[in-house]
Amino acid sequence: LIAVYASAGSQTNAIDTLVKELNSAHYDWMDGKHPVIRLSSNATPEEVISNAVVAATFVKDYRILECRRVHFRDNMLDCFAALIDSDLGKKILLFQYEACENGKGFWLSHFYDVPKPAKPTTSPSPAR
Repeated sequence: LIAVYASAGSQTNAIDTLVKELNSAHYDWMDGKHPVIRLSSNATPEEVISNAVVAATFVKDYRILECRRVHFRDNMLDCFAALIDSDLGKKILLFQYEACENGKGFWLSHFYDVPKPAKPTTSPSPAR
């Protein structure tokens, strides 16, 4: 069972912003190259995240700031999102368990950079 938690002062909107961007683009987050984590469905978030970090090889040092369920419009199953603070800055890891008929499932995972906050737009000043 995956625990869902958040630390004080975490950037909750970072996860929401990424999910909103991926949903609006109808982008399947599972597309592309990503580490496959060979752990059971009972793995803890820490185990999945740790294995994803090792498999990805580009993040060396990290700390989990937040982990929770998220939903994508085009995906029938919920997945999990973890906001981590790493030696390369903040990253978001999406991960989801995939059950197999032979009983040997695995976790799909994908790292994303934290989306930059939108800058406010200003109206041009009228010509005088």
